[in-house]
Amino acid sequence: MDSVNGLAISGDGQTVFATHWVEEAQSRRGAIVAYEYRNCGWTLTGPIFPDTSQQDYQPRLGIDGKTLYFTSNRPPNGEGPPVRQNVWFARQNDNGEWEVGGAVPGLVSLNWDGHAMETATGYLYFSSDRPSGQGMVNIYRTRLDGIEIGELEQLEPLNSDGSDQDFHIDPAERFIIFSRYDPVRDDLDLFYSVRTNGSWQPARPIDKLNTPEWELSPTVNLGYRVLIFKRGQDPGFEVVAIDQLPQPLQEAVNKQ
Repeated sequence: MDSVNGLAISGDGQTVFATHWVEEAQSRRGAIVAYEYRNCGWTLTGPIFPDTSQQDYQPRLGIDGKTLYFTSNRPPNGEGPPVRQNVWFARQNDNGEWEVGGAVPGLVSLNWDGHAMETATGYLYFSSDRPSGQGMVNIYRTRLDGIEIGELEQLEPLNSDGSDQDFHIDPAERFIIFSRYDPVRDDLDLFYSVRTNGSWQPARPIDKLNTPEWELSPTVNLGYRVLIFKRGQDPGFEVVAIDQLPQPLQEAVNKQ
């Protein structure tokens, strides 16, 4: 199992959504695929959307398990050339097929928006290079009502003058783990923050996991109590037990 960028695991752990390249003569683009656990092994079921003519990647499941958020350069109105990228959503129908719903209303812009993930507390977190940010790309959140959004909130304690994105947000907003790109060192490392008394604390690096290679695409499976992430260009993923992570992270996971 592998993914170019992004990983989403179903609640029962039997389906994993990932991103694969669609190769053509002069170019390649991302397409979202699914792996199903069958007969004691993982089976690739191919792209989940019939149309793979545009780039789709960074899949994240919604709280209901039947909504999938992803990043795409599809034209928001369905016509015209590709755009930079927006946050899109799809819904699973009664036959188990995924139908593209469109770009998330209120987030369509000329900016670079992506890495969207929903919380059980009613928020949508996403990354953006909007001018209101502190750096290249920063993490935001907004109230989510159905598929409609509220006012955008740039989360200063999480952000830097670099690029903060590619994150996993805990459904209860107890913690967040994300990748931070430092343009000076040309390095991508894992950082984390915990939420205390309703406020995010300043982000800290996960020193035990960071190396001169790039660390990215963090995903936490609370059922198995593991962090899953990619390192460099190596195929597959690395898996680390929550008990091996910094103490504040462990305490946040254990908090009821």
